Amino acid sequence: SISYSKDRDNNLLEKRKQNYHLNIELKDVNSNLLIAFKLNVNSYYTILTQNKKSSKLIYKAIMMK
Repeated sequence: SISYSKDRDNNLLEKRKQNYHLNIELKDVNSNLLIAFKLNVNSYYTILTQNKKSSKLIYKAIMMK
């Protein structure tokens, strides 16, 4: 889920800055919480530009637990 989202410079599509707080929760098949953390994402134009970096950070957080 996303708990915070802010767009800056909306009139400049290519240089628009965005900030998101992604709330990550992983649960087992019985819906018991295994891990929860918040990821702060800063991006330009769209959050999609940070998907690869976000995926790596999520993977690292899971493997550390």
